[in-house]
Amino acid sequence: MKKEEAIKKSRELLQDEKVSGFDHASRVAYWCRYLGEKETADLDALAIAAYLHDIGLSIVGLPTHHIESARMAEALLREENLPEERVKQIGSIIEHHAMRAPEAETTEEKIINDADRIDHLGAIGIVRAIARAILVKKEYTGDVSDIPILLRQAIADTKKRVYTETAKKIVNEKALYVESFIEQLEKEIAEAQ
Repeated sequence: MKKEEAIKKSRELLQDEKVSGFDHASRVAYWCRYLGEKETADLDALAIAAYLHDIGLSIVGLPTHHIESARMAEALLREENLPEERVKQIGSIIEHHAMRAPEAETTEEKIINDADRIDHLGAIGIVRAIARAILVKKEYTGDVSDIPILLRQAIADTKKRVYTETAKKIVNEKALYVESFIEQLEKEIAEAQ
């Protein structure tokens, strides 16, 4: 399977995903390429893995989606007659991308994890955290004063496991942005009370 085929499958399989859809997969692919160039990683395997890393999400939900996404991607790769070693490599990269996944071991596993973490913060991360709270976890009550807690938890969860120094720097910069947003939000909430 080539990157173009992975993109096509990703668009198709993620079309109904509201939070981690194709746009998210495309950003993860961008960050995989960015980090992969700095870490001299297998960019082709990372690109395919990035586009397919969340394809099982709508089937099994957040807690085990990394396992289902890896299983589904491996099946797709076998249909394309990729060598079994390559199938397993890409499957393993996908399986290690999630917060609940096993600790990453290879460079590519670390990079996809980091690329996914980067998309959890910043302006995009704020939007995704709120959308996930509403649409997936259904824990958000609609009270704006709950958002600072939600976003601070997103920062803490994201920072728990970032492997590469480049990604740590990016995550820290994006976390500062989110913190400044939270401060402004808390100021506006306090003014209206």
